[in-house]
Amino acid sequence: MKLGDFFGMDLSARVFQVDHYADLLGVRGALADNPQVLAYQADMTRHGSAALYLFKRLLILRMLQVLLTGPMLSFDSHYDAKKLAAGSSRDRRYGAEEKLLAYALIVATGKSENQLKAEQFHPTVRALREWPQASRFKHLERLLIDSNPALVEAHAELFRSVGHSRHAVWLRRLRHWLLGG
Repeated sequence: MKLGDFFGMDLSARVFQVDHYADLLGVRGALADNPQVLAYQADMTRHGSAALYLFKRLLILRMLQVLLTGPMLSFDSHYDAKKLAAGSSRDRRYGAEEKLLAYALIVATGKSENQLKAEQFHPTVRALREWPQASRFKHLERLLIDSNPALVEAHAELFRSVGHSRHAVWLRRLRHWLLGG
């Protein structure tokens, strides 16, 4: 996945559906074939689809980690006013970064762009851009976890039940964030 893949991406869906956003990146098949997703689907009768939904969002967010932790251009207050069809390579990069950040925020919150605008959700795409590049992904991952405390608990239980021990560090972080300690 490259930054340019985000340029011109249409994020105007009215409601959030994880499979729709996976399709936008062309990763729906990769999610469906993921061994952990397959294990979750096999165990869904006990845990429900909410845990699978959260896990897919987390996987998509992790696919974006390299792009989110990379350097980004500084905020440009005049970018929207430029209305350039093709623009310079800098403008195309800035536009792709805006879409990447918006996409990541949508996936982290589980809300469509329209819902985020209606709620005047914070942090904004601009705030994400201004966060230090090393912590951008961690903040988004925390947003995902904090916005779904009940689902996270179901998610942690499911990880234990299917025996994915390599996620023990992630589970400790989840518990730490949930308990506020």
